[in-house]
Amino acid sequence: MEEIDETDEKIIEILKKDSRTAYTDISKKLGLSDVAVKKRIDKLIEKGIIKHFSITLDYAKIGKPLRAFLLLRMKPSYTEDIIEHLAKIDGVLNVLQTVGSYDFLVELVCRDMGELKRIAEEQIGNLEGINEIRTLIGV
Repeated sequence: MEEIDETDEKIIEILKKDSRTAYTDISKKLGLSDVAVKKRIDKLIEKGIIKHFSITLDYAKIGKPLRAFLLLRMKPSYTEDIIEHLAKIDGVLNVLQTVGSYDFLVELVCRDMGELKRIAEEQIGNLEGINEIRTLIGV
């Protein structure tokens, strides 16, 4: 486990709120030079603590207001093929392996209930190795 100090924790908190925050803005907030902030961020990336910088989309504004979660039970021998297929489906945000009654949790966004039904039944439910799908709607 990598140890980080309080300054690195503060930098991480700032970047979690807005990963585009300029080094200058971070340096002003923390009383450091721009160069010191850049070096610290570079070190956090090098250590693998910061894996990537990302954006958060408002999916409703791009025509996908419905957020759903699919719980999947599958035959273990089909896992790799199914995961590869899930990753290619438009609207799938995350595929997480779970412990418990279900094997995977799939997070996805779509236009409406009709599209969700088509994805669940036609693109996922028909896959060889899928035993069960349970759908949860996010609100």
